[in-house]
Amino acid sequence: MTSAAAVLLSTIALGVPIGTFTTTITNADLIAGHAGNLAGNRGTYTLKIQAGNSWSMKNTAAGHLINPTQGGTYRVGPTSVFFTNLFTGGTFTARLSYRSRLLRFTILRASRPELRVVFGAHPWRKVG
Repeated sequence: MTSAAAVLLSTIALGVPIGTFTTTITNADLIAGHAGNLAGNRGTYTLKIQAGNSWSMKNTAAGHLINPTQGGTYRVGPTSVFFTNLFTGGTFTARLSYRSRLLRFTILRASRPELRVVFGAHPWRKVG
């Protein structure tokens, strides 16, 4: 077995599904989560979780976006997954659940409120 195949198998076994997912964040979500910068954080997000412990995400929304494309790495632990955003420096730790093509992040810790909202406010639907 190649090392890439071993990483893919271990990642899936530990609950990190590989694929493309989408969710939409509204101003109301951001206000409820005490996250600032409504114009920069609302919109439809597309998240790609890749084998090899990397992820990328794009936000599309009307108006100004500060960081429309982001990405980073993730590390699987015994009970949770630690994500680092290499574009903004933000981090968060979450438990993941995946069922019926819906990925849910239960945020345990986040360096910024907007990370808690964007990843945790709604389930992410698998689209690819």
